[in-house]
Amino acid sequence: MSMKTRFLFLIIVCFLSGHVVNAQEYNKQHTCQDAYKLKKIDDQMTQITTMTEFKKLLSSFYSIAGLYSDDTLRSNPFFSAFLISLAEKEAEIIVEQSRIKIPTYKIPSAALILSEPGLFSTPKTESVNTTGGNWQAAIIGGTANFMAGRFKEEALHFGINQVFEKMTVEDKEIILALFPKTAAQIDILYNNGKGTYYTADLLYLRQLALLDMRGIPENMIQNFNTVFPKSTVEPQLKDILLLSSTIIKYSRQSLPLPEIISMLANQEYQDKSIESIVNMADLISQALLDTINSKDLWVNPLTVLNPLNMNINNEKLFFYGLLYEQLKDIPVCKDYLGKFSGEKEQLAIELQKITQFVVYLNSTYRFAEEKEFIFKSVDDLLIYVKEIANSINSLIFTLNRIHIIDISEERFEYCITYIDIYDAFIRNDFQRAIPLLLTEFGKYMAGEGKYTRSMAFISQMVTIEDPEDFEALLQAYALPIGSSSIKRNSKTNISINGYVGLTGGREMALGDITQWRTDVGLAAPIGISVTKFKGNVSFFASFIDLGSIVNQRINNDTVSYSNLKLEHFFTPGAGIFYNFPKAPVSIGVHLNYIPDLRTIKYENNTAVVTNTNVSVVRFNISALVDIPFFTLYNKSKK
Repeated sequence: MSMKTRFLFLIIVCFLSGHVVNAQEYNKQHTCQDAYKLKKIDDQMTQITTMTEFKKLLSSFYSIAGLYSDDTLRSNPFFSAFLISLAEKEAEIIVEQSRIKIPTYKIPSAALILSEPGLFSTPKTESVNTTGGNWQAAIIGGTANFMAGRFKEEALHFGINQVFEKMTVEDKEIILALFPKTAAQIDILYNNGKGTYYTADLLYLRQLALLDMRGIPENMIQNFNTVFPKSTVEPQLKDILLLSSTIIKYSRQSLPLPEIISMLANQEYQDKSIESIVNMADLISQALLDTINSKDLWVNPLTVLNPLNMNINNEKLFFYGLLYEQLKDIPVCKDYLGKFSGEKEQLAIELQKITQFVVYLNSTYRFAEEKEFIFKSVDDLLIYVKEIANSINSLIFTLNRIHIIDISEERFEYCITYIDIYDAFIRNDFQRAIPLLLTEFGKYMAGEGKYTRSMAFISQMVTIEDPEDFEALLQAYALPIGSSSIKRNSKTNISINGYVGLTGGREMALGDITQWRTDVGLAAPIGISVTKFKGNVSFFASFIDLGSIVNQRINNDTVSYSNLKLEHFFTPGAGIFYNFPKAPVSIGVHLNYIPDLRTIKYENNTAVVTNTNVSVVRFNISALVDIPFFTLYNKSKK
């Protein structure tokens, strides 16, 4: 190389050192398009005859090459032959000793050249609209209906309190993180157990819960550390969910596919492997953007950029040379590509492997093109989103296979799982969404799944429209089936309790004379139960007995219920029961008083005397099924 040529290179190096991208880890350029421009410069170089023309082409060459390298590409195996021929061409046309002045060039922006905005339209989602005989009998019937209604209302209120208390105390953090609007309203309504509830309150709560349900996919990420406090065992989980969310977000915002890939790279990731993957995906996406009016959006590296016959196709040489400059400074690629720096053909093959994921991007783009870039259904949107995710997954597979990065492909399946969860939420299929969330990610959540009942309650609440169904839902969540086992595993338990079963004993009628008879029948007392002695013994104070109206005495000589009266239901009493440890069965004794129950007859000398509205006292032995309604206080054995 002549002294003049060396001087020329020195000037170019000084010029480029102030204008290239300074030591950026990810140097993203339109590499294929630049390779095509360099090929045109190369073709023109053989035709020039004057130093003026040479200076112009040389300046054009380095204005492009300077975007990729600050050392004139002299160590790049794909450019070494070209640089030699460049120096030889200069020597041929030098006719005078002059200094080549290279004008200052403004380096083009690395921003994507995209098609017109509005390429993708926001899909429309289907909306779901959320939203007896005489006057005494009549009075008794009306009063009974009134009391039954009030009893149901009070039971409903208590049931709501039980559910709300769990959400505001035990499950507060995770409910607040996933259902912020619902949690705030529950806190207002509950008011430490002092709140009162109206139908309008519950309908409003349902609407807030519906809004929160649709926002769960975003809340999962925004409140990640609260929702997934155990995610330290999977440090990449947050980044993968963020990646999935970003794909969905920008797919719905009408961004073109290349720009979606760029937006993924613009996110901040905690895990360096995830950061490297999405930035390499963006770098390669920009590098292989095809020229205008091409069949595909990206150049197909399997056909157009096949490393075979590379030496007779300078465009391939230039492309792989520029791409090598972009990748060799990335830490995860440096050592791997360095193994092949002296083998040009093998290096091109390795570079081609890394670029092959754009084949999947082209397939994804063609799917959108078939839909005329308008996703009219949720199905089309989610197919498109999953195709983008699978395209990036193919890059992960390649980088894993050639040992550039080390990330389990199973980890990236969380991306598809998140999209499936989003799918359920966007369709308002909350009965599927919540179980899917808890099944797939429950192991990273706190509380060993105790919050699942509260989350399931909210998911069912938003689907209920009828008051009867809402009442049934509250009854289902107020106290679980098998709640008698709670008493048996308690040191102390206080509950509103019912029993149903058989009873028998002696009944004493308190008329003008005391009359004893045997009584046997059905008992259904309701009252307050206090369980002690490791859950084995319950002390019971009863208030009403729904079995009193069907209970009959064996000796039916004093028979009858004259008319059904309200007082028949009031049977104050007390009992003590032994609780079988492994069955919801209790056995014990029960003493109760039933006012104005009987009409009795007895003989007084030769006359038959009738007493009406005679109260009775029963002392019975009972075998009953234990049915706790509500737990008022509980202290477990542990």
